[in-house]
Amino acid sequence: MMESATLIKRAGCGIGLFLLLASPAFCGPLNGDATALLSGTTAFDNSVFDIPSGKFVGLKGTVDYAVYTNTAFQTEWGGLGYNPTGAVVYVYQVFPDPNSATLTSFNVSHLSVHIENPAGEVGSFTIGGGQLPSSAGIGALGPPSADWAFNPEIVPGASSAGLAFSSPYTPIMRYGSLVDGGTQADVIPLPTPGTSGIPEPGTIVLLVIGALFCLPTCMRRIRLR
Repeated sequence: MMESATLIKRAGCGIGLFLLLASPAFCGPLNGDATALLSGTTAFDNSVFDIPSGKFVGLKGTVDYAVYTNTAFQTEWGGLGYNPTGAVVYVYQVFPDPNSATLTSFNVSHLSVHIENPAGEVGSFTIGGGQLPSSAGIGALGPPSADWAFNPEIVPGASSAGLAFSSPYTPIMRYGSLVDGGTQADVIPLPTPGTSGIPEPGTIVLLVIGALFCLPTCMRRIRLR
């Protein structure tokens, strides 16, 4: 039994090390930002093996994201070229895989983020030396989306600048897509505005007061169990 337990532990450590080594090392300052309401990173990979060239063809990399209150955004990223007025600010940054030299098509020319609730002020700001988009706006074709185009395209080893829009609403997780001029790669999930607004400060205070009043009752119930 002891030998089995030891083997299980070793296997678990091996799997954990593999995941650590396999995880993307090309993320930026948005992923894990403690000042954000929500932050993270999503990988994209639509590459397939092309027999004639002996290489993979497609798009591969990550999109980092963070969602801020307007105040938090202005504190962290204010003065860098984007000045939103909406209560909630959505920010994305594209990182084509720096190891994509094995691909025959890997430059990113376009990012679209699906939006189904009010959003606007689509723009960008300088962050980490990333490439600014050549154009930005709300997509006119298909489902509504926030769109950023890059000309020239973003190449592996480089990244986009901060790509942003604002909304009155806090996030839900939906999707986006990337294009390399012809190939499309889905990016799932990405945050987008939902239907809930940020609670007013007075509402938050009332919730805290209510929780404090409920605490003694909860403690008595726990003691009685």
